[in-house]
This record gives sequence, structure tokens and C-alpha cells, in this order.
Amino acid sequence: GPADQKIAGQYNADVAQLQSSQADLDRLATSANELLKTSNLGRITGLVGALPNIPGMEGADAQAKLNTLKSQVGFGVLQAMRNASKTGGALGNVSDAEGKRLEANLAALENAQSEKQMRESLQKIVDFSAQAKDRLSGAFNLRHNPENASTPMGSQGGGKGIATPSQK
Repeated sequence: GPADQKIAGQYNADVAQLQSSQADLDRLATSANELLKTSNLGRITGLVGALPNIPGMEGADAQAKLNTLKSQVGFGVLQAMRNASKTGGALGNVSDAEGKRLEANLAALENAQSEKQMRESLQKIVDFSAQAKDRLSGAFNLRHNPENASTPMGSQGGGKGIATPSQK
């Protein structure tokens, strides 16, 4: 009946939101891992990082990846804050300075820091992404599959982790 349709509609909306959020977190972790594994990180950190990069060289490539990662962090934090707002519009336009603070929300990602500190910050982002996915999965299961709420969705069902309606 109508009540079942409403429940199914909410379930489908929650599945879509979960999948979207997990994809965003995967993209964030992938970007951080790419930088973490690059041998060119030393070309954009510390004293060398203060020098301009030569276009087309490894340092410029690493800097572009860092800029992308910072943008992902900033937009991700901003979107999370908007999602937490009842109207979704509690945060209006964000200034450049506010954007920089949002980018630094998860970890310090500044060229002036040492390569070692940059690697530690990148690892924090990778770890955060995995932990956030587990928390999202747990919240989804708590809402839609309470008997399996203690099992993170990421470890169920071949990695998909979304309880199907037949599992409810």
C-alpha cells in the first residue's frame, strides 16, 4: 500500500545517497593515495616547494594533484555542512579565506610543510575516508537493517554492503 511505497521510496533515496557519498569518499582516498605514492612529493614540499614549478614537469603534476585533493576536501566538507542543515542553504556563498579553511579541515596540506608531514596528512585523509565509509554503512544498516547494524556494509555482500529489501 501507500505506506510500503513510502518506505521503499525512502530506502531507495537512502541507497542512492549512500552510494553517492561512498563514491565521493573513494575518489578522495584515490586522490590522496595517488599523491602519497608519487615520488615527486618532495618537489612540492619544504624549501623546494616554495619555488615555482616548471610547467610539464613532475613537480607541476604533483602540485596539480594536490590542488585537486584540496578542492575535493573543501567541497566535501562544505557539502556535508549543507547536508546537515535542515534547509540545505544555511551556508551561503563561501569566501576564498573560508574556502581555504574548509580545505584544511581534514589535514594540513600546505607546500611549506615537510614531505614527511605531507605524507602523514595524506594518510590521515585515506584513513578518514575508510572510517567515514564504515560510519555511513553502519548508519544505513541501523536504519534499514537493524539486525545487522553492527556489521559495516563495506564488508557485506561482496563489497557492495547494501542490504537488499529481501534481506530486511
